[in-house]
Amino acid sequence: MLKTKSVTEQVAAHLREGLQQGRWKGLMPGHSRLAAEFDVNARTIARAMSLLEKEGLLKSQGPGRRRRILAVSTKTRQLAVGMVLYNSDDRDRSYVLELKNRVQSKGYDFHYAPKTLTELKHDPQRVKQMMEAHPAKVWIIQAGSRPLLEALSKSSTPTLALFGMMWELPIAGVGVDMTQAIREIMQRLFALGHHRIVTLSRQERRKAKRDRVRKIFVEELRSQGISVGSYNEPDWEETPEGLHRCLKELFQVSPPTAILVQDWVLLPGIMNFLSHQRGPALRKVALIYLDYHSCFDWCTPVIPHIQWEPSAVIGRVVRWIDGVAKGKGSQRQDMIPVKFVGGEVLENL
Repeated sequence: MLKTKSVTEQVAAHLREGLQQGRWKGLMPGHSRLAAEFDVNARTIARAMSLLEKEGLLKSQGPGRRRRILAVSTKTRQLAVGMVLYNSDDRDRSYVLELKNRVQSKGYDFHYAPKTLTELKHDPQRVKQMMEAHPAKVWIIQAGSRPLLEALSKSSTPTLALFGMMWELPIAGVGVDMTQAIREIMQRLFALGHHRIVTLSRQERRKAKRDRVRKIFVEELRSQGISVGSYNEPDWEETPEGLHRCLKELFQVSPPTAILVQDWVLLPGIMNFLSHQRGPALRKVALIYLDYHSCFDWCTPVIPHIQWEPSAVIGRVVRWIDGVAKGKGSQRQDMIPVKFVGGEVLENL
């Protein structure tokens, strides 16, 4: 679900477009003038301008003074940035849209790759061929598998892994550090008496030998004397029918009391399955999503989930692109801390 933009974000988008078109020069108009033009209050204008300051488009000159417009270099227009999405649905995710806006606001060309990782079945050779045939010279890979990122780390094309299994590879990356959050989730579940805990994820995660989330999940279960096997980490045919069969088998044998979901596309299917079942065991399942999606903002009570700060992720990606544009590309990997949201919901199940 696409998160509806706030009034401040909408005003910021209009101001950003005006700046890119050269509508204003030197100094921005005052808050009152812009508030009248956009039919909003001056506080909304101030907040929108603050967003543009963070993007490097404006510079504050102190209280009561108009903001200075920072020129966008036309030279950077020559650098085309491509992004390979994990799924076609990811194009509408709020952080992807904001990343696109930020990259374009800096003066770079931005393109989505013609095919997604899912469409290319995460095949390293097919992904590389697509990238080589595209005019983009700098690439962002969303949620790449280990084999794909290993292959791209050997390429001379500047490439950044946005999430995905990048650790210990010579490739630039921005991801999230879920170590403490996963341990907190598991400890909360144990404290509430949960021991039949299952994690569901997509195929490329299940096959990964060095997935950090899986490592912590297994460690925490074993710390409680729980024998870890296919029940806790079930394999399943990656189709809607396969997911349904997997869930049906789990609940027929020994109903799990908690399910950790690693991929947001699985969540509606799991919730749909649970909503059509009967019995107290099905009503008391703790469902936890190990990521964030804007659709959660529409849920009451909140769905317990991991949350990270999009602006921190986006800022690091844009700084890496700036470095590449200046001939200073690096292989640094930045991990953004996350927090667990909605833990109190677990106690009310």
